[in-house]
Amino acid sequence: MKRFAGVCVLGLLAAGQPLGAAGESGVAVVVNAANAVNELSSDEVARLFLKKVRTWPDGRMAAPVDQSTTSSVRAQFGKEILRLSLGQQKEYWLAQTLSGRELPPRALEGDAAVLDFVGTQSGAIAYVSTKVELPPTVKALKVVAP
Repeated sequence: MKRFAGVCVLGLLAAGQPLGAAGESGVAVVVNAANAVNELSSDEVARLFLKKVRTWPDGRMAAPVDQSTTSSVRAQFGKEILRLSLGQQKEYWLAQTLSGRELPPRALEGDAAVLDFVGTQSGAIAYVSTKVELPPTVKALKVVAP
């Protein structure tokens, strides 16, 4: 049976329900299929992408991957999970870089490149459109309200 990213989508928070329950946004958070984590809060996902947390619970390094700044999926992920517009994301990473703290996550062009990377990196976390079919090496996380 084919798996689709739509199995686990992000949505706007509503009445404390899991993300995706109140309206589908079209963005799925994905990890390597070997990752033991199956569920994270939206805040935990944001902390991984903003590099405020650098490891998974088992101690492995997390490897967040962004989509390109021209991607509508990135804009939607930023708005719903990071709670930052594309401009605010750029400002955040500029401040992090100039202060010598962190570099932004690697940015890849499109869902296919993101899925290829996540499928080969055990610590990877990324996001893709829910319209894309997930390969067996990648799984969608359940993202819940904090």
